[in-house]
Amino acid sequence: MVKTGIVPLAWGGLLLVSLLLIGLVVWGLWSGPVYSSDTTRLFEENFLYRAEHYQRLKLGVGILRNLLTWGILLAAGIFSYKILVVLSPPPVCKVILAVLLLFLVLKLFLFPLEYYSGFLLEKEFGLASPHFLSWLGDYLKSTVLYLGVGVLLFSGLYYLTVYFPSRWWWMAGILFALFTVLSSFLYPVLIAPMFYRFEPLQEEGLKEDIKDMAERAGIEVEEVLVADASRRTARANAFFAGLGSSQRIVLYDNLVESFSEEEVKVVVAHEMAHWKHSHVVKGLVAGALAGLLALYLLYKLLGSMGLTGDLRMLPWALLFFSLVSFLSQPLQNSLSREWERQSDREALHLTGTPAAQADLKINLAQANLAQVEPHPAVRAIYYSHPPLIERIRMAREYGEEERP
Repeated sequence: MVKTGIVPLAWGGLLLVSLLLIGLVVWGLWSGPVYSSDTTRLFEENFLYRAEHYQRLKLGVGILRNLLTWGILLAAGIFSYKILVVLSPPPVCKVILAVLLLFLVLKLFLFPLEYYSGFLLEKEFGLASPHFLSWLGDYLKSTVLYLGVGVLLFSGLYYLTVYFPSRWWWMAGILFALFTVLSSFLYPVLIAPMFYRFEPLQEEGLKEDIKDMAERAGIEVEEVLVADASRRTARANAFFAGLGSSQRIVLYDNLVESFSEEEVKVVVAHEMAHWKHSHVVKGLVAGALAGLLALYLLYKLLGSMGLTGDLRMLPWALLFFSLVSFLSQPLQNSLSREWERQSDREALHLTGTPAAQADLKINLAQANLAQVEPHPAVRAIYYSHPPLIERIRMAREYGEEERP
């Protein structure tokens, strides 16, 4: 290891700032939210208590998961320096096994937390299917995908550092951008069907209203799909995914069956707004640029550590990406919240039903046990959407402005 002053300073800085952010979240969770009069008027005290309790447990597990991940990777990085014989470059099978082992160790250590957060906690609060085998099947499928993508990306990264020691960072940045675009295109076609069954929306009147909204929004919507999410969760949700010919709006069947048509149209209009304003494309471009910057910083850091082209770089690289991803969350989520506000405003223009939008947010909060007014520190770091009480106020203020 090349011992330079910048190396411990860089790692120490990344870890220290990450721990400070976590401390800020813990403080926010411990302090709890201070509810406005709007929140206490719209939501019952029992619901607010359960939502707050659920959030504390959910985010608490997430914090433990981060800390455990960083600890394991840091230990793996330090331990790797005990190896006297450096394999450079090792055979392909050894590289793949090294990457696979690293990801498997992480998965094994994190499994208890993922089981508690993904199944037991959801079941306790009535948000998940009570069937363990259903959860386990999804978990195993996601684990296989996680391991496959991890081996592909990090084995490729390692070999780029071996054969292109001074250029690998920008080459990896280009490949990362292409991989992200390809994944976004293929997700609705190949990945999502592994977890859901999809059917076209059947309600003819609702379909006609959606086509009319799409025409007024200046976009083309071939079909709106309904996912059989109720087999796994009680949550109501919708999402927009895909690029080009794979673009689609997907509604959970819970949403279609339990919410009014006016509320469903608000959801679809919101997703159309993401489409109209090219939020997916903008997100891909922003992610590609951020990824390139992160890879350059990793290039400088690994060079200072004397690990370019060295198999021992793997845990350090994974630790670096984990820390940087966490540290970038406040910025990413701030941008995401602004896009969500833009989509909410566009949905109001498209539907002209502010009361339905306000009712939708209230009903979604209750269906998903959402924290409607989180502590500012928790919101800034973890929330990709504006607090629901803010979105309810926006809809009601829009309705007041539209009154003659």
